[in-house]
Amino acid sequence: MTIINKLSLKIAIQNRAKKDSSLNLLQWSFHIRDIGIAGMNTLHFEDPISHLKKLKIELGAHEAWFLATCNRIEYLFILDKTSKVTHPTFTNLKPKIRIQLNSIVQHLLEVGCATDSLVFGENQILGQLKRSYTSCLESKLLGPKLSKLFNLVLKESKSIRAETGLNALNTSVAGVVAKLLAQELDSMDPILLVGAGETNQLLAQAAVKRGFKNISYTTRSNLKKLDAKLIPWQSYLDADLPQFTAVSFATPSKTILLNEVQMKKMKPKFVLDLSVPQNTDPKLVKKFKCKHIDIENIQDSLSFEKDQVRVMKKSVQNKIKTARQNILNQISILDINGVIEKNILLSKMIHDTLISQGLPTAFSNLTEEQKEALSKWSKLLLNKINHIHIESLKNYALTQNRDS
Repeated sequence: MTIINKLSLKIAIQNRAKKDSSLNLLQWSFHIRDIGIAGMNTLHFEDPISHLKKLKIELGAHEAWFLATCNRIEYLFILDKTSKVTHPTFTNLKPKIRIQLNSIVQHLLEVGCATDSLVFGENQILGQLKRSYTSCLESKLLGPKLSKLFNLVLKESKSIRAETGLNALNTSVAGVVAKLLAQELDSMDPILLVGAGETNQLLAQAAVKRGFKNISYTTRSNLKKLDAKLIPWQSYLDADLPQFTAVSFATPSKTILLNEVQMKKMKPKFVLDLSVPQNTDPKLVKKFKCKHIDIENIQDSLSFEKDQVRVMKKSVQNKIKTARQNILNQISILDINGVIEKNILLSKMIHDTLISQGLPTAFSNLTEEQKEALSKWSKLLLNKINHIHIESLKNYALTQNRDS
């Protein structure tokens, strides 16, 4: 009887590189370090999902994914194998382009662990990565291949962060800002948070932990609230405001939310703009001789524990290397599933044929009950043999992948 054999599996593994290329993967990565905050401002779309659906059609992509954060804009596609597209047409900015599975997996793990974020190890990124995956999945932009890839990346990134202690570091942008304010301000200095989204929510919590007791916020959304004093949005717009030593902006608005009248009323010493697109005009802030910190220069505003970060980076990079190989191994197993399933089906067909043709003649002296019992027993035996072969050959595939 023909059952799964190592020869067919070896051929599948040898052809894996060809299968990767047949996926025709394409990744575009825009980072704030490369294009600056001005470039980032041009890449934020009113409806990201509609934007991605349009790109998916234009590129002839089977699956598509998109992530937008303060630091980066990421795209990943599985294109039709006949597609020759490599560069985006919706912008003149040049992204980093990746087409090999190995380098794409490496990059996604680095994103998940925030090794190239403005703040090393920044801990909001994993949640952002998960939400982007969920959003694209619910919008039916993802299929089984990218879904499997992102599940593996999320799982490995989470493990790396836990094993290396990244989770224990105060690495959020909000944590960095709170530390900066604690170095420069008194605990009773008034602080205004413009916007009540995730970033300012975390900033409010971090500021309280740092001992700040005079925190206010304003927001145009009635649905979001902070554990701080609320200043009505209209009062903010009308500049009906007291003085604030520091003002932090973190909203999705595409318009400037700070004007000269508001500056005169608040008289801040610090203006922090954690928004992309920017909510403040650096020239206006400079005119009032305030310290202006935006998402692009925030890391330069603090003295980090460089030795601790250096050790942490090395540990994280080593873990990423191992995780990348684990993911490639898992994908290798997925690549051979078709071969395995085909051979299992063939084995069962041969079994059923032999049972239907052989039992009546070779075992004519058996009763119908005995024949049924023999058929069930032989099928059970076949399943056990197939299972042993599957486990053996999957281990063989992992060994071949590591060796390659």
